[in-house]
Amino acid sequence: MALTTRRSIFPVIGSDPRKNVFGTAFVFHRSQQPNCIYLLTCAHVIRDIEKHSKAQIYPFTTRVIAITPPEDTDDLAIIEISKDISPEIQLSSEQVDRATEIFHNAEPLPLANFGKDEMSCSVYGYYEYISRKEFKLKKLAGKLISETAVKRGIQVHVTKTWDLNFPQKIALRHGYSGSPVIDTAKEMVVGIVRIKEDQSGQRGLAISVEAVLRLTGKLKQEHKKLRNHIHSVLRSDYGFDDLPDISHFETANCNLLPYLADRKAQLDQLGKIVSRHLPKSNATPIIIILHG
Repeated sequence: MALTTRRSIFPVIGSDPRKNVFGTAFVFHRSQQPNCIYLLTCAHVIRDIEKHSKAQIYPFTTRVIAITPPEDTDDLAIIEISKDISPEIQLSSEQVDRATEIFHNAEPLPLANFGKDEMSCSVYGYYEYISRKEFKLKKLAGKLISETAVKRGIQVHVTKTWDLNFPQKIALRHGYSGSPVIDTAKEMVVGIVRIKEDQSGQRGLAISVEAVLRLTGKLKQEHKKLRNHIHSVLRSDYGFDDLPDISHFETANCNLLPYLADRKAQLDQLGKIVSRHLPKSNATPIIIILHG
């Protein structure tokens, strides 16, 4: 397990230790003004915890700044933490120094919207190791088996998801919801674990990172920089604005329509991308976009 990856993944717990409800969250962005780090997890993790107490990334001051509605199958939430210790928690000066070190060492894991069938992946999640006292972070090696989709009721959008498969006899456990699904080749996050689909945890479901773009609509004006960051990242190297190779239009499973809907300027940008990656020629490329 890479040290930087381990430093970027946290258990999400409740302020009431008597309740055995928790999940996993991972850092995907850091800001200097204000000095905060931002984590992704599942919305149902936050809601399950907050039935009994307040969700927190121990021991930091924790705030949920965006969360999908209960009926939304995107099932994501963004957590903001500062280096300040939560006022409800009493720590020694030595423990405060250690917490500050943990905060500064947490490095964002890069997001990328290029998952594909049969892609090898790693999942890092927390499970209960010693009853309600310790949480153990464990890496699972598996595959994205196939692209799927989830929809509920009259929900306008369809959530792009991935079926996960793990060879281990005991794989996904209670606590893995919110875990990052990392492409082993490029070491970038392509999904977020939502649920396990069998008793052993060998099969599960992950939400594609493209759902994070929809979540940005729930961010308030004070988080405009974070919203812009998410849009730029998921429309950069492996999202939309700058595909690494023209052949990836087919293999990267990049759904262009959500990005085209965001800004009319994307149409012009698409032309620049295609021109940049095509072999040198005097011919002018013709771009045809089909709306289904």
